[in-house]
Amino acid sequence: MDDDRRHLGRITPRAPIEGRVGRTPVRILDISLRGSRIAHEDPLPVGETCLLTFKWDDRSIEAWCKIVRSRLHAFARSGHPEFHTGLRIVEAPNGSAPVLRQLISWHVTRALDEQKADAHGEPPPTDLEPPPMENVFVRCELVRTTWRRVTTSDPQQPAVGFTVRASEPVPSGLMRMASASSSGWPPSASAAMPPPPSAVTSRNGNSRTAY
Repeated sequence: MDDDRRHLGRITPRAPIEGRVGRTPVRILDISLRGSRIAHEDPLPVGETCLLTFKWDDRSIEAWCKIVRSRLHAFARSGHPEFHTGLRIVEAPNGSAPVLRQLISWHVTRALDEQKADAHGEPPPTDLEPPPMENVFVRCELVRTTWRRVTTSDPQQPAVGFTVRASEPVPSGLMRMASASSSGWPPSASAAMPPPPSAVTSRNGNSRTAY
């Protein structure tokens, strides 16, 4: 999860997501593979490690987090305080990492679909069913001298760069390549880097990513 957490941005849930930090009820305001911002009534100790748990699409997600900041945001009409707290995700155990990636990818894909519909003067999509992760990809592409990272439904490989499924960790060698300067691509013959992955079609017609 460490290698591809920079590829998917921070999203604001389209519907409220309730969860818990330990025994404290919380509401997730935004979340990424790196961390989350939550709202809650009971104060949380900055610097401590905690377990964030919640459900999305009837699946449980767990994330061990470090509390990096917390402040009193406002008082509700009931008189109860509302704290906003920033969490840094350290680990998503028990199979939670792929589900967390799907949650974020789904929100990004929905936003892209709405932008396309708006550009064509069409109403926004109303189907809220999460798409299969096989249809969500992350593309790293070198444009002039800058690496661009986007989430897309297009599996095509760029001229300079690579495309991988959002459900799969990005190979660490490719991450180091994308993080390096533009002079690092293409690699020299002596560089110990894996070849860029490619989207291929299997005999049954389904596309998959090969490395």
